Amino acid sequence: MNKNEYFVEEYDDGELISTTDFDDVNSALRFYATSWRNGYHAELYRNKLDLDGNIIKTEKFKETWK
Repeated sequence: MNKNEYFVEEYDDGELISTTDFDDVNSALRFYATSWRNGYHAELYRNKLDLDGNIIKTEKFKETWK
């Protein structure tokens, strides 16, 4: 089973309101920026996948691109 590599969580007043999955970083970054512009707190994550597409680790945006 193949998983999406990136996902964005949106929060409103500290409450999770949505989680959206993406296959590519450009789409995830666009959605992340739009969420902030629309007044939501957003977190961007990257799933590290093994060769079979299973998630082995999830990293936050700032940890992923150090």
